[in-house]
Order: sequence, then C-alpha cells, then structure tokens
Amino acid sequence: MKKLVLCVVFAVLALGVAFGVFAADEQVITLNYEPATTEAFDTCYWSPGGYSNLVFSSRLYLDKDLIPDQGDLAEKWDVSADEKTYTFYLRKGLTFHDGEPLTTEDVAWSLKTGLRMGRILNGAKQSLESLEGGKEYAEGTADDVSGIKIIDDTTIQLTVKEPNAIFLNGLNACFILPKHLLENEDPATIHQSDFFMEPVGSGPYKIVQREPGDFTILEAFDNYYAGKPIIPKVVFRYFENIVPAFEAGDLDFEYSYSFDQSLALMDVPAVEVTPIPFAYLRFMAVKVDTAPFDDVKVRQALYHAID
Repeated sequence: MKKLVLCVVFAVLALGVAFGVFAADEQVITLNYEPATTEAFDTCYWSPGGYSNLVFSSRLYLDKDLIPDQGDLAEKWDVSADEKTYTFYLRKGLTFHDGEPLTTEDVAWSLKTGLRMGRILNGAKQSLESLEGGKEYAEGTADDVSGIKIIDDTTIQLTVKEPNAIFLNGLNACFILPKHLLENEDPATIHQSDFFMEPVGSGPYKIVQREPGDFTILEAFDNYYAGKPIIPKVVFRYFENIVPAFEAGDLDFEYSYSFDQSLALMDVPAVEVTPIPFAYLRFMAVKVDTAPFDDVKVRQALYHAID
C-alpha cells in the first residue's frame, strides 16, 4: 500500500502533500526530488530539505515540534551560564562518503564558508552572523571569526555576541561540507560548483549514480554513525505530473503543493491519503522608492483593490 499524506492548511495560504511507501521489505524507494533539468542540486545551505537531509548531516536536528534538541553529528553540547558559548562534542569516527574523516576542521570551515556564501537561507545566515566576528567576516572586514574556536578534532566552541533564542534553529540548516573537496572554491559562487552535481556528504545515503535531469541513485551509507539505513536504495526521479507516476507504480513518495493532483490521487486504490495541518505564510511587499510605487496614490489604489 502506497501512503499519501495530504497536508491541509487551516486559515493559511498553502497546501502540501506527502506520499510514501514504508514497508519493511521494500528494497528501493523512489522520490520525486530530481531537478527537472540537467542542473546541479541546489547547495544544501539554501535547500535543506529533500535530498540534503539524506546526503548531508548537521551538528543537530529538529524534533517533531521543531525544537533543536536532537544530536546529529554532535553527540552532545553544553551552553554557558550566560547563554553565549556553545560547546559541541562530535561523535567519534565520523567520515564522509569518500572515506575521509569528518572533524571540527570541516565544521569550522563550513560555517565560515556559509558566512560568505552567495546563496544561503536567511535563518542560517542570521545565526552565523550572530557569532562574535561573524558579520565582520561576512562583510570582508575581518580575516577570521573570533566566535569559532576549535578545541580538538571533536570539540568546537561557538560564541554569539549576545544570547540568541533562534541560534540553534538556524544552525540546524548549516550542513557540514567536506573541506578537502571544496576549500579552493570561492564561497560567493560555491553554489554553482560542479561538486553539487554529485555531492559528497556524511548523511545516511551516498550518491552512487546520477544522470542529471533524469535520475539519481543513492545507496545506504555503511559507515553512517546511527547504523546503516533499513531501506538500502533511494532513487530520485522527476515527474511533472505525479498522478500517472503513482498509478504506474513509478513513484513511492512525494511532497507536493498541487491540490488538483492530490485530489486525483484520492481515487487511486493503492494510495492512502492522510490530512496533515501546517502553517505557511506568504506576504507581498512594495518598494516605495521605485516607480510607480513611489507615488502614494498608486499605493493607496493598490491597497483599495485588494480584498
């Protein structure tokens, strides 16, 4: 039985759908995550969902209530009494998919690179810039980040300028990249690197074959710290219309915002539909210093036209 989860929005402006197969005897699961064209996967600092969560790891991750209290690469962490210094203790024996060790050198390098990335999630950037010296390093007025201190290969301290309630949430989106493969890249254009055509991470799955725009095959990573995943193989494919893909048995899991396609799948016997509520906000802003919106009468007319 293929499982489809219909995410219904209550009093907000979005609708999503997730579909999945979770049978224990499944050998392969197919997801609709392959880019539609022959392009690279987006850098994980910009798109932390989808493939990134399978291929990459961070220091911590969010629980079901979106609270950052679950250790990923970090086995544990301490917070100082003044809530400004975070000490992370990495798990022992971490490696990237190519067998190279993952240490605090990779963590520090990834965070510094994130500060100068040309494409990065706002929340991640705000957390990184809250580090002591973070904003100065991002702007190029400092050569290092004073708030990042490597203690040893598995211990690293991060110090923020002032207590920051969302620091760990933003840090969750900062996956650790392999320094040995990317240290010669310009951070401003790193998202355009060929590395992201077939990236190497430390997550539960590694990429073993890719035909851009067609499919990507991932296999369970034997050396994953939490143990080898139960499902041995994941295939990313792109389907513009997921309905015939599900009907033909070519797709096992999907997260979609297509209401029409979701309704159509409710009539497919092999697909189970389950509603899930979630909040999603969109807003419109106008540039008041740019014509024609620099004219107050135009703005007033616009607002009057909106219900």
